[in-house]
Amino acid sequence: MNLIYFLLILGVIVLVHEFGHFIMAKIFKVYVFEFAIGMGPKIFEIKGKETVYSIRLLPLGGFVSLAGEEDQIEKSKEIAEDRLLNNKKIYQRFLIMVFGVVNNFILAFLIFFMVFLFNGSPSQSTKIVDVEKDTPAYYSGLMKNDTIVGINYDKISTQDDLNLIMFLNPNEKLTFVVRRNEKIEFITVTPEKIKEKIDGKEIERYRYGISLNTKKETGFVNAIKNSYLKIKSNVKSIIKVFQMLFKGKLGINAFSGPVGIYNVVKDQSKTNGLIGLVFLTAVLSINVGFLNLLPLPIFDGGKIFFLIIEKLFNKKVNPKIELTLSLIFVVILIIFTIYITGMDIWKMIKQ
Repeated sequence: MNLIYFLLILGVIVLVHEFGHFIMAKIFKVYVFEFAIGMGPKIFEIKGKETVYSIRLLPLGGFVSLAGEEDQIEKSKEIAEDRLLNNKKIYQRFLIMVFGVVNNFILAFLIFFMVFLFNGSPSQSTKIVDVEKDTPAYYSGLMKNDTIVGINYDKISTQDDLNLIMFLNPNEKLTFVVRRNEKIEFITVTPEKIKEKIDGKEIERYRYGISLNTKKETGFVNAIKNSYLKIKSNVKSIIKVFQMLFKGKLGINAFSGPVGIYNVVKDQSKTNGLIGLVFLTAVLSINVGFLNLLPLPIFDGGKIFFLIIEKLFNKKVNPKIELTLSLIFVVILIIFTIYITGMDIWKMIKQ
């Protein structure tokens, strides 16, 4: 069942992403050769009026093959000039390229909204509702009703922001910026290491000693508001991770490949059931959307980058250069994926 969940989650995310490209291509009357879910050999296909719809063996991605793309030059010779992607206006090509990402964020928002509407959403208030006695927060001077507005140099506006900082800095001294009676206070707290038993295992963790509001917010408006905040916090966390990677604070092992994602699916299925899997789908959809915006030739962001260059210099990028760069990055991505998958498998063995 975990494998089925894994395939369904990836399949939905890829389907939604590629449908964004597909529907915009159809709107602007670009000829679509193929709409594919998965990569590698075809295991199923059906021929539409002009488009082949297929499912391929490897559930790692998908594609929409458009007439006029740099890798479809030969096939495109048989297609009318006004149906070619490269003959469309820049804004039309931009919308075709960007709508895969847009669809990923729409999917995430709709999932969050439906979950929050029917189950309520966790409060994102950063007001402290309790400070445990004899804890680092208590001795440092944090007080009930303080509102956390920042930690170190990071602005804090939601509990997700706060949880991210604490997760990335589990044992570090943090300077809390709090609003107290309309005044701003700076309070430094050094966490203490404690040991707890969870499922029979002794776990070490670091405690500050503060509690925030855990009540759920209900209603249509709160569902919309908290869906937006959840997407915002997920994007913020991805950006934070990339910043730490560039600064050398995180290694390449921070990434996960298909095996790592499968393990996350398995854990969510075990601990949080269907709701956890649905929520995970939204989070992964945001990740896929964000990564596709990176300005690399193999991603949508790379194609958008070439469109920006074309707009600035009023000249199209040489298709051969674009294709060559894409092939180079495909090879790099394959090597990277193999390495990450090997690391994920090694982590499983060690466990």
